[in-house]
Amino acid sequence: MGFDIITTLVFLWPGMICMFVCNGLAGDDGSRTDFEKTILGLALSLPTLCLTYVILRLTSFGISILYGVEWQMSTLKGLSEWMQPLDHLMYYMIVSLLCSLIVGVMITSQTMKGSIGLEAWNWMRGKVGRAAKDGYATVWDGLLDNKKNQIVGVVVGDREYRGYAKNVSTGGQKNREIVITNTQDIEQYEDYLSKISRVYAHLESGSTIIFYDMTELEEHARSKGYSPK
Repeated sequence: MGFDIITTLVFLWPGMICMFVCNGLAGDDGSRTDFEKTILGLALSLPTLCLTYVILRLTSFGISILYGVEWQMSTLKGLSEWMQPLDHLMYYMIVSLLCSLIVGVMITSQTMKGSIGLEAWNWMRGKVGRAAKDGYATVWDGLLDNKKNQIVGVVVGDREYRGYAKNVSTGGQKNREIVITNTQDIEQYEDYLSKISRVYAHLESGSTIIFYDMTELEEHARSKGYSPK
């Protein structure tokens, strides 16, 4: 009975790892219940286990050629019995982990902005009158989607804090937090921050984040031969 439980967990854990990879790369809006996460983990286990099984069969074929011994894993019972030796179990765990990472990256890549998968999904949503997805789990995840310096203004109550946006919390975290730096240096750039490119408003807390248009400042910096930091 104990080994049967371990075998069940071993078969299920690739899907959980795959889901962890997807959430880590694409973000998580935190709206799924524990039951929904379990079902999603089971669904992700299928492609991961298929890829793992193909690699195990190829390994078995190679061993049969070299040593004349073939692993008996053509049935679930046979595969379960094959995993009983510790070295076989460890080999399965390593292969399934690598396959989980591969499947997770492949699935996530098709949900990113500009991917074929997302374009096809948005086409189907358009056919049923739904708005297109932008490739982010939440609006919050898309705030800092580039690597360049971005000056923002964080409005809390009647006060605005300006600075360079350094990082933000992920979409799966309950609290929405942002770190801004170089707040004292922004005063020298006031004349070049007259335009606003976008505004993020958190309706529940009443907080607002203003994203300033950096075009004028970047042009001024290039004319002076330096980069605003």
